[in-house]
Amino acid sequence: MNPSYDTVEADEAYIGGKEKNKHADKRQERTQGQSTKSKTPLAVLVERDGNSRAAKVASTDTKTLKENIRKNVDKSAKIMTDE
Repeated sequence: MNPSYDTVEADEAYIGGKEKNKHADKRQERTQGQSTKSKTPLAVLVERDGNSRAAKVASTDTKTLKENIRKNVDKSAKIMTDE
């Protein structure tokens, strides 16, 4: 990300849609919310008033998300998260 931006927001997202909206033969049990059983986890980084990046990740645990931030964000930037 561009080092000229000093604030980057980091979060995770799950892509895959609601089970109730899928065909009956494609629905899976116990997959509501943040389940990676039927949804793809993403790590999302957004510069304030700038670019954004989303990357498919294996999980949204702390280790994985920190690695993504270190790889894509300048060390001098402020990181904003919801936790």
